[in-house]
Amino acid sequence: MSHCEECEALRESLFDGTRWVLAHETQTCNWDSDTSLPEVAIGEASSFAHFCCEEHAIEGIERYLLQAGARAQWSDVRPVDTCARCGQDFETARAHRVLVLSTCAIDGEDVQQYDVQHVARFCNNCLPKAS
Repeated sequence: MSHCEECEALRESLFDGTRWVLAHETQTCNWDSDTSLPEVAIGEASSFAHFCCEEHAIEGIERYLLQAGARAQWSDVRPVDTCARCGQDFETARAHRVLVLSTCAIDGEDVQQYDVQHVARFCNNCLPKAS
């Protein structure tokens, strides 16, 4: 999914600086009636594309979603969400796959993840595969 020489180099080594990382996460949301936000359990996470800039990350997301037959949603977590591929509603309290874009700052061995965005959520009938 790399889009330039810098993006391709990110696959080979960790260097200090900022990168945009595309990953799949398996999430289960625990909705407690006392709060408006859930506790989100991440069962599995796997990054599959690294980008040198946000512009290249967005281009990579567009290519990935086109190949997956899905659409970007950029939604916050909710009790019931809509699958980015089939359009069916599903409960987020059940394990489901999420396409996530994270911005990471790397300083030697220290990796700080910030600005995590949920690009798309998928029901269990439409689990995408990283390419």
